[in-house]
Amino acid sequence: MNESELKKHVLERLTDGDSPDDIILEVCNLSDMDWPRAEQFVEAVRAANESDITLSQSPVLVLIALGIFIGGAFSIIYSTTGIVATFEAFRVMTPSPYDLPQGLTFIWYMAAYAPQWFGGVLLGFAMVVGSLKGMQKVWGAAFEKLGKW
Repeated sequence: MNESELKKHVLERLTDGDSPDDIILEVCNLSDMDWPRAEQFVEAVRAANESDITLSQSPVLVLIALGIFIGGAFSIIYSTTGIVATFEAFRVMTPSPYDLPQGLTFIWYMAAYAPQWFGGVLLGFAMVVGSLKGMQKVWGAAFEKLGKW
């Protein structure tokens, strides 16, 4: 197998997401390279084609990131709705059921019964930020390919 065919084969394997060690072993078997030289060869092919590899894998990454983003946004909206609904319920309540000031009753209720809402908001923000951070590499490769980065 000549070098250009080997590069093409390595690029296909990298695009498929195969293990670098498996690819290096295959390069050793297909050519007369030893392990360190094959490792350098695979790394050189990966570095030269990094944006192409990322873009070819991006449809799956985009779907996963979009699902995480939507789930995080839903978690934020759902949890915030619970907090706001509780606040509205206590805001319109005239007498306090525990002879406490209205604000103190609200704080007591939120501390006792609504930690999952705050956890939901925190989890949602973490999901949204993680999704955006994970997609940073894909967006960078797309803009690089377009010549805008």
